[in-house]
Amino acid sequence: MSCICHFFKVLARRAGLLTAVVAAVFFLGAPAGEASARTAAPAYPAAEVGGESQYSHFPIPLNQYNPVPPDASLYQVLSERNKQSGGFNLAVTLVFFGAIIHTFLAGRFERYSHKLALRYKEKLKETNFRVMHPEERLPVSFASAIFHFLGEVEAVFGIWLIPFMFVCWKYYSFEDFSAYLNYDCSFTEPMFVMIIMIIASSPALFSSWRNMS
Repeated sequence: MSCICHFFKVLARRAGLLTAVVAAVFFLGAPAGEASARTAAPAYPAAEVGGESQYSHFPIPLNQYNPVPPDASLYQVLSERNKQSGGFNLAVTLVFFGAIIHTFLAGRFERYSHKLALRYKEKLKETNFRVMHPEERLPVSFASAIFHFLGEVEAVFGIWLIPFMFVCWKYYSFEDFSAYLNYDCSFTEPMFVMIIMIIASSPALFSSWRNMS
């Protein structure tokens, strides 16, 4: 996602706002084209789930769970559904809570990365390190770079997509995970928001806002 953002920023800066808008329309239209080209058989046809067909075997549609007594508590309902999913529901819930906790800790990670960077610079000064060539760069602390990356709020859910993928692969298959992303999820709205934010930060709009103010 960050690579796509960087692509649109460079495009808006060098090729102009109109080209960026055209490229944005192309990327927004791509998911619709992929959706129309679905050839895989759905795991849960529309007639079974009472809505759109689901191509991945997870999550289990609500009407496919075993019925529970009307007086069952929320804990009993969730436990029964987790048992029917083979523990998958609990595993993905833990991944989701991990991403939420990571979001609130992102600021701490960022501050700690700055501390590590300062310590590393002080260590370089103690060793009298000098840049001997104009193209040579100062070495960077690997630990500082890692914590800086963990402190990027925009990257949190992208990072936790990796353990989510492994959970899906363990309980189901990678084909199910691929079908979930390609067919059962729609990224049109987040792509639209991302592109609008990139266009709003383009130099053309910035200069027009300065002239208006």
